[in-house]
Amino acid sequence: MPGYTGIAINRFMEVYNIIKGKKEIEKSLRARARSAPSLVASHGAAAALAFLLSKSSKEGFEKLVSGEELEKVGKEEAGYTLYLYAIYRFLHDDLEKIDDCSNLECLAKEIARLDEEGQWRVLEEPLLDFMVEFKKVAEALLEKEEGE
Repeated sequence: MPGYTGIAINRFMEVYNIIKGKKEIEKSLRARARSAPSLVASHGAAAALAFLLSKSSKEGFEKLVSGEELEKVGKEEAGYTLYLYAIYRFLHDDLEKIDDCSNLECLAKEIARLDEEGQWRVLEEPLLDFMVEFKKVAEALLEKEEGE
């Protein structure tokens, strides 16, 4: 299995190619990538992912999972949805710790299951490592917000 840097680059490029050129969504994704690791560090993985779930688009997530374009989603909501999708792919495809999920309800249940089973103690470190590496790539490739 490649290191988290390579995985983060691959997951970033996957979502970046969906939104390339949509500057407002790119800025939102960059902001999510910058702020989310501190949420995990301060509140834990399950709480941080629950927050991301609450800010994401149900329809947008379903479209991403089915390989469709992300349309008719506000820029902030799109940033949250894309970021959560990258994390979903990391937990599902790379770590193989959650089941296939085609919607946010399923993902919420998987997050709760891992929490109930005490799995976040083991998964929090690799998740945080992935998020930090994703953040580095986002900071390198996406435009800064004004005043940053």
